[in-house]
Amino acid sequence: MTKPRLYDWESNLKINIMIMRLIGLWPDGDGTYRPGFYLTYSATVLTLVACHLLSEIVSIYFVRDDLEKVAEAIYIVLTEISTAVKTAFVIIKIRFIKSCIANLKNDQLLQPKNQDQVIMIQSSIAIWKFVYTSFIVGCFGVNLFWMITSMNFEEKYALPFLAWYPYNSKRSPQYEVTYAFQMGCTCFLTLSALCVDALICVFNVYVGCQFEFLSDNLRSFASSEDRNGSEAGKKLVRCIAHHKEILRYVLLCAKFNENIVIVYTRDTCNATELSV
Repeated sequence: MTKPRLYDWESNLKINIMIMRLIGLWPDGDGTYRPGFYLTYSATVLTLVACHLLSEIVSIYFVRDDLEKVAEAIYIVLTEISTAVKTAFVIIKIRFIKSCIANLKNDQLLQPKNQDQVIMIQSSIAIWKFVYTSFIVGCFGVNLFWMITSMNFEEKYALPFLAWYPYNSKRSPQYEVTYAFQMGCTCFLTLSALCVDALICVFNVYVGCQFEFLSDNLRSFASSEDRNGSEAGKKLVRCIAHHKEILRYVLLCAKFNENIVIVYTRDTCNATELSV
């Protein structure tokens, strides 16, 4: 069994990273937003999304006498705010996220020891890629279908979302621009939620891969003929060190995952209670 090159864990996240970079959530380098074009681009995108949320919040005041519209608007707004909070948390923790991925590549204990171990985890990685790709296709399909069905031909100049704007959105070309603006912000929030959830899933998959490596190392140690020799002692010590490193990495990932899940659960519960 030949020792493989350093396994590039980040390569499995190419699509996720590409989407996050497209929507302004993945700066180059260690994760710091430095002055330049990408910072300007990210700030512009996030400002537009914030304006979209603000316009929906303000619109609640103008329909306050219609309980059905108020409940519907609050549910939508809180759902979008939960995604926006998750996005903000990722922006704040982007350096931490990148360090979690870099640790897998740079830490020798977390690298596969041979090509057999690389092959061993391919099924887990393949399942995650299939599920993630299915979600991407599904989300794009749902958004496309929603964009088409949101066109209310019976009511002229109807927008997908109830929102207030400091101009007359029921006149062309303001209506078309506003319609495209709402669709663009919705697509951003959808992709952002998808990418954040994908990061949570892939960290869990990577932790599972590490335990597969450890189990394989222990099986190799148990079946080796030199269990009483000095080399066996080194292998056992290395397995113990690997286990400690896995636990340390689990705590790092859990720190990120729990915060995201708590934010999402709390905001979703609030939205559900208000809608009821």
